[in-house]
Amino acid sequence: MCVTSEVPGSVTLKGDRRSTNNKLRREHGGDNNQFLPGQRRDVTYVSRMQAVQAAINAQIETMANDASKKTKVGLITFSNEVTIYGDGTGQPTTVAGDRLNDMEALLASGQDARARMGLDVSESATALGEAIFGLEESGPTALGPAVTVALGMVSGFNAAGARIVLCTDGLVGQGSTSCVRTPPYVSTACRPRYLPAYQPTQTHEPLSPTPPG
Repeated sequence: MCVTSEVPGSVTLKGDRRSTNNKLRREHGGDNNQFLPGQRRDVTYVSRMQAVQAAINAQIETMANDASKKTKVGLITFSNEVTIYGDGTGQPTTVAGDRLNDMEALLASGQDARARMGLDVSESATALGEAIFGLEESGPTALGPAVTVALGMVSGFNAAGARIVLCTDGLVGQGSTSCVRTPPYVSTACRPRYLPAYQPTQTHEPLSPTPPG
């Protein structure tokens, strides 16, 4: 997520920290000119994390401004562990260690988080935004456990129409469902592990398409 790409022109995404970083450099005697010899100065370097943060926050703000719907949004992050922010207004909870290999514990963690999400996105958007822009890159990728927690969060009563939005740039390598391949496919060996959690509501689209060949 810390990998950057050149974007033509001067681009400022919400959450941009360049001015803060420049101020810190000046306070500590650093040279504000951080360009290498021959480096282009007509581009902006945007990291994957910045792009994801800005995109997710923009979507949350759009949903929050739609007064016709009462939508709840929960945030889950993952590295070598899974952190559940829920609607962003409570204390985050962490799933780590052996619990990453326990599907029932992962599903229960998602269900517990859902039960604590009392606010619609119109009320929780600010807290969610603060949590999103406070994220930093770290550790391996516990994608499988994070998806399982999310499945627990969207299952149960009144879950029809719930959606899971997954953002990752890493190879899966942590937790019991690490046999998941990189998106958009889930290996055949893994599907039995997902489907028991995925069946109850019977309202979702398939978790993944069938790999070609």
